[in-house]
Amino acid sequence: MHHGEPDLPGVRLAARLLVATTLLLLGVGGLVTTYRVGMAVHDWPTTFGSTMFAYPLDEMLRSWGVTLEHGHRMLGSVVGLLTLALLVVAARAGGRGALTAVLLGLALEVVAVLLLAGQRASSTGEVLIDWSRPALPFAGAVVALVASAFVGQRRRLRALTVVGHLAVVGQGLLGGTRVLENSTHLAFLHGSLAQVVFTVLAVTATVVGSARAEARHGGGTPQRGPVVLAALAAVLVLGQSTLGAWTRHTGGHLPLGLHGMNALVVLGVVLLLVSRLGAFERATGSPVVGRVRRGLLHLVAAQFVLGVGVLVVILAVAGGFEGPVTVTEAVTSTLHVLLGALLAGSCARAAVVLAAVAPAGARVQAGKVSQAPEAALSAGGVA
Repeated sequence: MHHGEPDLPGVRLAARLLVATTLLLLGVGGLVTTYRVGMAVHDWPTTFGSTMFAYPLDEMLRSWGVTLEHGHRMLGSVVGLLTLALLVVAARAGGRGALTAVLLGLALEVVAVLLLAGQRASSTGEVLIDWSRPALPFAGAVVALVASAFVGQRRRLRALTVVGHLAVVGQGLLGGTRVLENSTHLAFLHGSLAQVVFTVLAVTATVVGSARAEARHGGGTPQRGPVVLAALAAVLVLGQSTLGAWTRHTGGHLPLGLHGMNALVVLGVVLLLVSRLGAFERATGSPVVGRVRRGLLHLVAAQFVLGVGVLVVILAVAGGFEGPVTVTEAVTSTLHVLLGALLAGSCARAAVVLAAVAPAGARVQAGKVSQAPEAALSAGGVA
């Protein structure tokens, strides 16, 4: 078993389920932003004075805005629970010490959540959160969880799961504070960081997934150039998502213009990455690199076309960002958000896979010595 690979099938299953559920959460969050219903539920962590999970379903379904906002909160809770599951199964793969530290951290976190969730709205509907009550157990939980990453085996994997869990918890607290403060600035920050959190979870799923294990099979020394390019592409896509969130939350012409110009930069860098991946695939004969390359090409093409379509729908059909929201606008805008997340996650996934591929040296294929990867990349990798 290679260092860093899990020996429990539950790790891979939990990571995949977490990524899929987080993508669904992003979709619902995108609808919340599009329909401008972020304050449909004005209190937090309660929902109209009720515990989140105890809020009646029939009341939730009476209003489209409440359905979206409360559903977004419920899905966020599910994602948080899935990060707990991933933490536990990854800790089991790390040994008794790691599992003990994780369970201690989660117990303290439960105490912090109970102290936070136990606070109710006043008779006037105002919620005044006393942050000092959950602060100490939550700080203890963070210390225990971070310490768990330094105990036992497979530390890098567990460090990723800890970072992903704390990122999701932070997103939940940020979303709640956005409601308490009724702040559009925090709403923008919440939407932007959601893409970063998804990318972290996508990287975690790739580290424990079959693609990286397949890429590592050959042994050798990976090439750093394509890895850096893939990481750069992921950062640029995340920056583009931030500009998109700025545009969606403000409807301003400046963020819209920057978003359009940066789209061309992102398109060029991702296409360059696709070209390098093609050269890398030919040099190494790695099927997994080919799958990553095709996935990136399809995503960036669909995202660019969809982005143009969203502009046409909003500006020409719906009458601008301040006009009434149509179903077409809601669907296309939300798909644009989801494809942006998938594109960022796929670029990060490409970096992880490329770092694991071992192309050094000539390889014998079908009785012929293949071209060295370095030569292939320098000859045909840069377009």
